[in-house]
Amino acid sequence: IFKSGATDVLARRGYLQTIGKILYFVTGSGKIFQGEYLNNNETIILSDIKSNFLDIVGLDYLVQERTIVNHFLIDQNNLYLSFTKKINSECYNNSIIVAKIDSDFLNFKDFFNSKQCLQSFFNYSSGGRMDNFDKEHLILSIGDHDPYSDHEPFTQYDNDLRGKILKINKINGKYEILSKGHRNSQGL
Repeated sequence: IFKSGATDVLARRGYLQTIGKILYFVTGSGKIFQGEYLNNNETIILSDIKSNFLDIVGLDYLVQERTIVNHFLIDQNNLYLSFTKKINSECYNNSIIVAKIDSDFLNFKDFFNSKQCLQSFFNYSSGGRMDNFDKEHLILSIGDHDPYSDHEPFTQYDNDLRGKILKINKINGKYEILSKGHRNSQGL
């Protein structure tokens, strides 16, 4: 898939994660692939995993933006997918959906939604990186979404999730702010 140039058609960016000998690849457009290392780890044959991601985000939005997935995380047989969600033409936010890992079909369900409406789609500063914090929590970065905001210090306001790193409970999705004041945290 990498040699073929297919990644140019699928999205502008993608994410990789390995669990044992299985490699998972998620494109910025939400296509999900898995494969096993073969031939002494020199070859990987990737196969498509079907999901309901397109039903959740909508075809029109995906065609318009092409790259809305910000990251993914595999933990305890769950696949968490972070993306910039379109609520309507003037409302976007950070969201996470989760599905039990199944090679045939990933049935995603809502896990976390920041509920804050941001008026512009500025995906390249939306954050969305995730990592495990401990057994019960993951962490999520939320970017400032708009570096041209008249220098308003939204990232410092406790009632605004822009520019924050959140600790989110994996069972109920409740969160707390771990740190604030970030522009677009990557590499948690």
